[in-house]
Amino acid sequence: MSSPASAIDRLVFALALGVALAVLLPGIASPVGYPDMWMHLAAGEAILQDGGLPALDGYAHTAEGRPWVLHSWASELGMLGVHRLAGLGGLRCLLVGLLLAGGVAYCALFRGLGYAWPLALAGAWGVQALAVDRIRLRPELVSYLLFPILILALERWRAQGRGWSCWMALALGCTALWSNFHPGVLTVPVLAGLLWVAPYLLRWGEGLLRRDPELLRWEPGPLTGGLPWEAPLLLAGATLLNPYGWGLYVYAAEVSSHGKFVSEWYPAWINFASPPRWGMALAPFVALLGVGHQLIWGQREASSRAWLLPALACIGLAFLRVRLLYLLFVPFATCLPLAWRQPRRSLRLGACGLLLACAQLLAVHHHGISFVLSNPGVSVRPDQPHAAQSLLRALDLPLRLWHPASWGSYLSFRLGLEPAVKIFADGRLGLYSVALLEDQLWLEGPFAPGETAKLAQRDALLERYGVEAVLDRRGHFVASSEWFWAYASPQAEVFLHHERGAAAVALTLETYRDLGVDLPPELPAAEASARIRAFLEQATPGD
Repeated sequence: MSSPASAIDRLVFALALGVALAVLLPGIASPVGYPDMWMHLAAGEAILQDGGLPALDGYAHTAEGRPWVLHSWASELGMLGVHRLAGLGGLRCLLVGLLLAGGVAYCALFRGLGYAWPLALAGAWGVQALAVDRIRLRPELVSYLLFPILILALERWRAQGRGWSCWMALALGCTALWSNFHPGVLTVPVLAGLLWVAPYLLRWGEGLLRRDPELLRWEPGPLTGGLPWEAPLLLAGATLLNPYGWGLYVYAAEVSSHGKFVSEWYPAWINFASPPRWGMALAPFVALLGVGHQLIWGQREASSRAWLLPALACIGLAFLRVRLLYLLFVPFATCLPLAWRQPRRSLRLGACGLLLACAQLLAVHHHGISFVLSNPGVSVRPDQPHAAQSLLRALDLPLRLWHPASWGSYLSFRLGLEPAVKIFADGRLGLYSVALLEDQLWLEGPFAPGETAKLAQRDALLERYGVEAVLDRRGHFVASSEWFWAYASPQAEVFLHHERGAAAVALTLETYRDLGVDLPPELPAAEASARIRAFLEQATPGD
């Protein structure tokens, strides 16, 4: 008969996996044709049409006029090939296959680092659970898959020491492959450098705490437990094995130089409203606590501890792109209890931490999760103004609509709206031209009321596509003299053009109010559209 303690362990483990599964399922059940995926397919189409890699990447936010590399070209070309062979069903299978392969890779990593099977499985599930915001068919999934393979290869390489080995070849090959699929590979030499210098830092830290001059003395050559010094150099060379070479490093420098890092990514470290960001913000501090625990209790060779590898990896990935840590916080969090070297406590603490993290995600995302599970195949994004969308759909007017609420979301409206409401794009799903996407990305940029030249350029683009109505987040669209306000819901506003289309002008709610239709400002969109349609049915052409 099992003891109460082991029964509690199994119960906590089962609860953790159950909550993780509940968080993970909506990511798999949500539509595979999410907006950004069509952009990746368009990038693959551009490669085939040009017969090679384009000189500019129109699918990334860049500083105005700066060249950009197509840094995820292999991912996008592969996605296009699957889409041509098997359609959306094939892309769904590709998504599930990448998730399953990543789960197996993480489980193998945890087992290789000394975890028992229950904790290894819990960690693998937890990675996917905490990555629920990133579970889409995008190039980041390649980083998600290759990261644990690389970490395991580095650990085996570290244990073997110098000299050629299959683990060294695996690490270099994994890095070279990664460099063509996603720019997350730029963290690999940073990670290897941290793993090389970590034994020195730990030795010197212990020497300071113990006031031992022998530990503070410099010793040439690698210390026991660290990677060989040539590992960072070899791995950095492997990152250059792509068509752009140093272009990936230029990419990282450009990201940091034109303010994107400071204005958008850095606040993710201090935004505690989102549980994944909460985990990212705490990751470096927990790493320092773990190192301090090793030093204060006087445990030598701390660099060989299994938890240190994923901890340093998370910090290394922070140097490139904060959002990648969505995929990598759980290995860090579940590895920390291993420092106690007590399997039962390690399992219990790791499972409890996983349970708490998943519970936080459920608390924040339960509305979206319940919607996806109850409406399979229906796309939902938190910034989509459904009330204003419902009004335009119910009126059934042949409007040419522009919706810049978020990057690529006009494509989701193209997929979700009735044919009567037309999007300015050409309707060839996933086959949009580079110029069109560049215009779209430019139009979605921020506009201030005083930027008259920029607003004039925006209006010229909207006129080029014959846009009659603009549907946007409330307070986001800066209307020039050519546009007037028509409708506002708590989340969104509708603006109409003064000249293009009598139907668009007729849509203004102020016009219907002047004609005597009772339309209070707080009236729900469905009720407002019903009253307008009733008025139109009663009106004669002479009215």
